[in-house]
Parts: sequence; structure tokens; C-alpha cells
Amino acid sequence: MRYTSEGESFQGQNMTTVYIDESGHSGDMINSGNAYDFKGQPYFALAGIGLEDGHDWDDRINELRSRHRISAGELKSKSLTAKPRFSAEVIHGLLDQRAPLFIEVVDKRFFICTSITSFQLLPACLGYTESVKLHFIKNTVADFLYFHASERALDTFVASCLAPGDATLRASFAVLRDMATNLGYTGSAVQIAEGIAHMVQEAEAEYSEQRDNGGEAWSRFLPPPISTSMRNRSGCCRT
Repeated sequence: MRYTSEGESFQGQNMTTVYIDESGHSGDMINSGNAYDFKGQPYFALAGIGLEDGHDWDDRINELRSRHRISAGELKSKSLTAKPRFSAEVIHGLLDQRAPLFIEVVDKRFFICTSITSFQLLPACLGYTESVKLHFIKNTVADFLYFHASERALDTFVASCLAPGDATLRASFAVLRDMATNLGYTGSAVQIAEGIAHMVQEAEAEYSEQRDNGGEAWSRFLPPPISTSMRNRSGCCRT
């Protein structure tokens, strides 16, 4: 994907093309594979590189391809694992030219855990004020879920996203409560689990109150729905 922007340089107008690519989206949130291995793609990766027009990037890449005996066609990461010198030279070339780089890597399991934290344990409808303290608490809870949440806990959350409704949301709350009241934790995990148990209690009480007022109250405890085309791009779990 390419985006072009204009900027001023000492010589006059200068054009920069930003090349954007993503990786790891074939094993998205609802195609989690076996035991949440995400079909061997446990991470999302998004990268953007800004290249000024007029540079001989095509010639330089082709010269590196020839030197490292890389066939023509799209450069795929799988084909480059055995060619670390090629990758290193490309990176050094970009750094030498001070090309702007943007790279984002997201652990898919952790992404699910942050979604559970933000939408079912500490949902916005409870009125928590955004703050450094709240972000710290959310990160602590997500870390706990990442290491301690069972497949069943993740499964029930995903199910509540795929088939949103009263029954699936309550099932997710129940599994989270069972996880938090497990007596097998030690050390600091004991206090975190107690805190999560309290969060589940508060969230369930708020949901029950909102449900009694009518409407689709469960939707306030789930990620916002997105279209199928957007899901294919972002990997979110609701459609």
C-alpha cells in the first residue's frame, strides 16, 4: 500500500512515498488455531517506510537481490530467513538515508487480554477516569490474564463477541469469576486475582442494572462491531 505526501526541501518541492505492509493477519482473533497458537502467527506486525522520490531504491534492491541470489517477485519474510545479510544491508541503507520508519508489533494473545480488561473488567460505562493509574491497573490485569487465563476463559470471551447477547456475556463473566477465585495463586498474583474478582462483581452489577433499563446492555461490555472487510484488515473479533 502506498501513500504519497508533499513536503518542502531546500531544492523546492519534495515527494515522499510511504510504503505500508502488514504481516500475521491470516491468524486473526477468531481464527486462533490450536491452543491459541494463531496458526503459527502469534503476532500482528505493521510497518511503514517513507522513501523520497528520485532515489535509486529499485536499483539498489535489485542489486542486493542479485548479490544475495534472491529471485524476482515479492519479498516475503519466509524467503528471507536464510538471507540475514540481505535484510541487514536493506536496513542499513534505510538508516543511512535517514528514511522515516514506523514499526508496530502486537502479541495477539495479549491483545485479547487487553480487550477483556477494557471491555468486561474495567468497561468505560463504569465511569473510570482515564489516568496513568488506570492504565497501570489495566496493564497489570492484562499481564495477569496473559499468563493465567485458561483457553476456556479466552474461548468464552471470543464467543461473547461472535454471538453477542445476555447468555454469552454472562458466561464470560462466570468464567472470569471462576478464574479469579482460584485458590492456586501465590505471591502478588493473589492480590491481583482478588482485584479481578471485585472487578467482575462490579461489572456484573452494572450490567444487571443496565439490562433492567432495557436495550442491548451487553453491547457496552464488548468491543464495538466492525464490518467483515475491516475485520480482515484489523483482526478484531466482532463482525
